[in-house]
Amino acid sequence: MFAKGCCASIRYFLGDVPICLLIDGTFSVTPLEKAYGVRVINHDSVSEPLLRKRSFGWGKSHMIPFWESPWQNFLVMDADRIVWRDVLKFANSQDFDFIIDQPCNDYSDADLTEFFFNIPGVKKYFRRC
Repeated sequence: MFAKGCCASIRYFLGDVPICLLIDGTFSVTPLEKAYGVRVINHDSVSEPLLRKRSFGWGKSHMIPFWESPWQNFLVMDADRIVWRDVLKFANSQDFDFIIDQPCNDYSDADLTEFFFNIPGVKKYFRRC
């Protein structure tokens, strides 16, 4: 559901820009391949056995595009994101390898807990490194 919205927003705002879906699971995305012409990288198509073994699972699969992307320049987005206007005008892959979003709001922990996620609940399960 989220990937469909993400792909639809890319097509709507960016036209025929190529899309590649990184699938971390065993489900089919054939309808998205047909509707949006997406390429797919999944567990079976990763070329290196070590990457297939160690690069899937929550938080780890985000690194796969750096080794397996079909393109030299690309933007990695989570499936629950959408494109809202032509974001390519902000891309400068000639001078930069990464884009880092710096927060422009100073949210308190109380704000984050109310609007995003329960910080004390997360701290119970994860400790700082």
